[in-house]
Amino acid sequence: MEARKRGGAFQTGMVNLEGTEMWLELHDSSGALHVNMDNVVNFRRYDGGEFTQIATLAASRDGVTTYNVIETPQEIENMIVGEQQRLRDLAKITR
Repeated sequence: MEARKRGGAFQTGMVNLEGTEMWLELHDSSGALHVNMDNVVNFRRYDGGEFTQIATLAASRDGVTTYNVIETPQEIENMIVGEQQRLRDLAKITR
């Protein structure tokens, strides 16, 4: 699993990473896909389900697209927290 950043903004309750987009490499039954977490409005795993459903806003902002990924919600949250920590550490180095 890997997380990548690009220009834009991403905010969670923990850290405001203004000026960045968070891209996570997740996996579905066909392989890897990259999800822009700025566009994610919800992710959850239904009881007994083997996939986590991720709902994203469409580029036109008038619809929702869903993806089913292998990673659990906890794994996705850990990826987000890990990337936030990496950015904080990087900010300390560049000061």
